Amino acid sequence: MTRKPVIRVSLVLCTGFALLLGPSADASKPGALDSTFGRGGRVITDFGQVDGVKDVAVQPNGKIVAVGDSYELGSSADNFVLARYTKSGGLDRTFGRKGQVSTYFGRDTNGAYAVAIQPDGRIVAAGVASGGPAATGIAVARYNANGSLDPTFGDGGKVVTDFAGSLALASAIFIQPDGKIVVAGQRTPMNSFADFLLVRYTTSGALDQSFGDGGSVSTDFQADWSDLAFGVALAPGGKIVAAGWGLPQGAGGPGVIDLARFDPDGSLDTSFGQGGTVVSRPGEDSGAFGVIVQPDGKPVVAGFVGLTGLTLIRYTVNGALDLVMATGPTGYTNDLVRQPDGKLVAVGTTGLSGTDSSFAVARFTRAGRPDKSFHGGEVRTDMGAWDIAEAVALQPDGRIVVGGSTERLDRGNTKAGNFALARYLGVARCRVPNVIGRSLRTAKAMITRAGCRLGPVRHKASAGAARGKVVSQRPAAGKNLPNGGKVELVVSRG
Repeated sequence: MTRKPVIRVSLVLCTGFALLLGPSADASKPGALDSTFGRGGRVITDFGQVDGVKDVAVQPNGKIVAVGDSYELGSSADNFVLARYTKSGGLDRTFGRKGQVSTYFGRDTNGAYAVAIQPDGRIVAAGVASGGPAATGIAVARYNANGSLDPTFGDGGKVVTDFAGSLALASAIFIQPDGKIVVAGQRTPMNSFADFLLVRYTTSGALDQSFGDGGSVSTDFQADWSDLAFGVALAPGGKIVAAGWGLPQGAGGPGVIDLARFDPDGSLDTSFGQGGTVVSRPGEDSGAFGVIVQPDGKPVVAGFVGLTGLTLIRYTVNGALDLVMATGPTGYTNDLVRQPDGKLVAVGTTGLSGTDSSFAVARFTRAGRPDKSFHGGEVRTDMGAWDIAEAVALQPDGRIVVGGSTERLDRGNTKAGNFALARYLGVARCRVPNVIGRSLRTAKAMITRAGCRLGPVRHKASAGAARGKVVSQRPAAGKNLPNGGKVELVVSRG
């Protein structure tokens, strides 16, 4: 069973861009840890085993869903787990058992690697359920708002899809506008090499017979290579783009980036690349772990080109290499998200030593350059040990949620691990100043300097304040607002 690889190497810090190790940077600027979340912007959750977040999503009500796996050292048992957090970072006690849900698929080894939220708030998670080489398939479950399994989906809320003579798992997921569920991963026939695998389910959890071969599509890019899909996204026209890593004869590298685009029925889109597929090597060793598609149809993948820092690679609508964006010089990228303004946020990992690494978050402009307004382009956050940022999601207010794990290593082996979340400001924030007793002119200047904006001003008679002085304000001093948030004033007429 192959999961997304963890690249553990000793990396050298670069001082060519800004670093954030903890909350030392300007707390109101983009890229700063959000002090209203957890402890100084960070949340570590120990569920008692070796735990790690593989994907995150934000519900319409602002609550954060993290999915992953949890296992006991020395045991083959692995659990398919979800956790939900409130807006402030506490475990949501209304979800499952004290904020956590574990789902058993009837097999010993299970893991949740991807999550998506339906418009109605129901949660769909996908991954793997394995009972040995002959019974390793894609696991999908749908949950109600309280964390209970949705009985209208599959068999009591669960679906396991096996492929005869093959091992299969899902690494990525998205929900189409019509409610159908698309998962991407890999299918590995016995004694052979892995192929890209896409599976589409109906809203009730049945295989969609109108898609590919009875609901699934396998794609081989090169003979005697393993092709591992780690990302999937909806493209204009209802098309589907999948991205991943190609490895020669299943070895560790050097690898290539695999891309494929499919028509809505699952057939390869022959207008993309060579008959629907692209094998790309922007550098000597390359790979992709996530993908989005821009509104103009250009795919952007998160991955690595050598170890050139957090790296995004953009392709044209037809699949030609368009642009490589990197912070440099070290690190790799696991996931990305596109902001409404077109900027791209990449998350991944940078290493400090063989036993210690940090979350890394970078933002790129629409032109593909590091966004200097985001603390110089890149932020690094120490979560406590060996820290791996696996996934990123955007809140409606622009804040950036990053999920992963923080692990303790001994000679390269994991000895302990916890769910790790961090939240960053995506837009500058203003902290409302105290302007009571100030003149209107002074108050306006203070509000503007704080990054806020003067809102409506009313005048009323006041026996206790001189004419022209501020007698009340809304919101109160100390309140945090988005950049440009309005502050309303009442000024004395005397």
